[in-house]
Amino acid sequence: MQLTSLVFVGLLAGLGVAAPDNPPPVAEWIVSNATRRRSANSTVCDWSLGVRDEKSGGPAELCRFRVEATDDKPCDRVQFHNVPCSAESDWVMNGGYSDYQDFMVVVVYNVREQAKAYFGFSSKALDKGDPIPKQIQPAFSTGPFRKQRALQKGLAGDDSPINATEWKVFDLVRIVDPELNRVIVMFDIFDGESTKECCTVAVGTSKDADPAAHLWSNQRCAESKWSVSWLYSSNHTAGGMRLTS
Repeated sequence: MQLTSLVFVGLLAGLGVAAPDNPPPVAEWIVSNATRRRSANSTVCDWSLGVRDEKSGGPAELCRFRVEATDDKPCDRVQFHNVPCSAESDWVMNGGYSDYQDFMVVVVYNVREQAKAYFGFSSKALDKGDPIPKQIQPAFSTGPFRKQRALQKGLAGDDSPINATEWKVFDLVRIVDPELNRVIVMFDIFDGESTKECCTVAVGTSKDADPAAHLWSNQRCAESKWSVSWLYSSNHTAGGMRLTS
């Protein structure tokens, strides 16, 4: 029997537009002059962008990397993981495609600072090939673990507790981007057997929707194998999250 691991992360109270227990950002990062050159047959996408800490005052570090198509996805729809800007660089790139608003989620990590920030680029802007104006986004710490946000057990596909494992979610942050009608959720996962994994999901909302009550299902993390579904309880004014591995 093939098993599917599921976890329901109870009700996360207080996750309104301004969640009171979100950890504060540790920095603000700038990504500038982002481009993605796509080959005619969409087998190769070459990325280029500059990244720096806004407070550093130094020049941006140029980051160039290549993403190749897979058997079932063109290069502009493929996830990329742990791509360093260079052998000596502290900056690492992760990304994935979101079909809600047809855009790329790019999650920038700094290994030395142990922090991450989210950036979003529309496919339309990337396909033009022109450098995209700079974006400034808050960066949040990725470690060490500070808060346990939820705990449950994995279940088999038939909801029987076969081969159950404990999963933990830490440092959940939710960001509302009203200008682009997006909700971004970032958190860390520990499955009890390996090191922690990070997850960033960016989901588009309609202009008239309440971000606090927006629901979605089976959205893939930009950096990892996990998929996220978001629930909402109007009775408790709280959110719930289901993770699928």
